[in-house]
Amino acid sequence: MTAAVLPLRIRISTTSKKQCGSAVDLVHASVGTSEIRDEQPFQRHFRDIHTITQHGFISAGRYQSVGQYALGVPIEWPFYGI
Repeated sequence: MTAAVLPLRIRISTTSKKQCGSAVDLVHASVGTSEIRDEQPFQRHFRDIHTITQHGFISAGRYQSVGQYALGVPIEWPFYGI
């Protein structure tokens, strides 16, 4: 992966995570809280997407890493050290 591709991948993964979370929240608002009970199939999707939204690689803080990279500022998260 080239250095130019990294910021784009970070933005895409963070934005898609945010959109998926919004979609699940929309379905949740439509079907109500009865669908998040353990015996309902939707509860797993609800739980999984909200767990993923908390993952460090695609958290909202990664927008800061992209900005740091774009401005030539050292990135604070060593995973992106390039």
